[in-house]
Amino acid sequence: MIWDGQPWRVYTAFGSGGTVEVAQPLAARTTIAMRIMARILIPTIPIVVALIILVWVTVRQGLKPLAEVTDALAARTGDKLQPIVIENQATEVMPFIRALNELLLRLKREITRQKHFVADAAHEFRTPLAALQLQLELVQTADSTAERSAALTQLKRGIERLTHLAHQLLTMARLDPDTARRPTRTLDLSEVAIRVMGELWPLANARGIDLGSVEHKRILVQGDPEAFRIMLMNIVDNAIRYTPSGGRVDINLRQHGPTVELEVIDTGSGVPSEERDRVFDRFYRGMGQTADGSGLGLAIVRRIAEQCGGTISLEDGEDGRGLRVRIFLRTATLENELSVTGDTTP
Repeated sequence: MIWDGQPWRVYTAFGSGGTVEVAQPLAARTTIAMRIMARILIPTIPIVVALIILVWVTVRQGLKPLAEVTDALAARTGDKLQPIVIENQATEVMPFIRALNELLLRLKREITRQKHFVADAAHEFRTPLAALQLQLELVQTADSTAERSAALTQLKRGIERLTHLAHQLLTMARLDPDTARRPTRTLDLSEVAIRVMGELWPLANARGIDLGSVEHKRILVQGDPEAFRIMLMNIVDNAIRYTPSGGRVDINLRQHGPTVELEVIDTGSGVPSEERDRVFDRFYRGMGQTADGSGLGLAIVRRIAEQCGGTISLEDGEDGRGLRVRIFLRTATLENELSVTGDTTP
């Protein structure tokens, strides 16, 4: 109620003996409440302040190793990707530092690989481009139709070699380890082989080479169909290029339990045993080879085989003549095979 211009709180009690009313100004009640609050809060303020300071110091000290790691990362450049070494670190931070060091190591390897790749590519492009320029000058300065025709023929071959080199380089770039992978699926490797044979038959026929057939037997593997096609295409293309006219190139597929063997045999010049490791290097071409090539075919083949979990080896061909390329892959699991065939029989 309001009395004498001030709000009051009134309590009324009714009884048999009469009525009792007690009144108190609201200002007095507020004063009492403030005194009680002050008695409670004032002693706790130093405690709260101390806790805030303690938490701030603890968090700052706990984040100090991360600040050191941040400074160490900020000091790294593309040419300086050495591992991070910070002494006396907490056990909780070490897994983070180890993961960063592994990432830096992978990044360093990839940058180094790319630098070598660009340098090698620039070197490989320099020679055919110079040859094209020379052939173009010969076409312009030819004195007769025969000379011009011969120069144009050489110019066409140079363009074909340069186109093949550019295609191989793009393929290698797509197969780099950190490039996004395509989704894999279960596929029939014999169908891939038949497709490759169909694509390369005109080349083999033009060179007078017998390209062997593949048995129509389902051999299931797990992987990217386009990657397998590129791998087999490069093997057979190499075999055709290095096999003389009248020779033979055969593709064989065999299954040995959980393992699939892909074999390509030719009757060409072969590869000496001392060079069989080096021919997998980028841009390496065997000594004395005169066939057109970029030196990237077998490098691409090995990269794909490794990504598919397979192994590759080079051996002598039949009767010690030519080259035998053997790739061993894992067969698709029974679950994947049933998903392809649609068989749900237990």
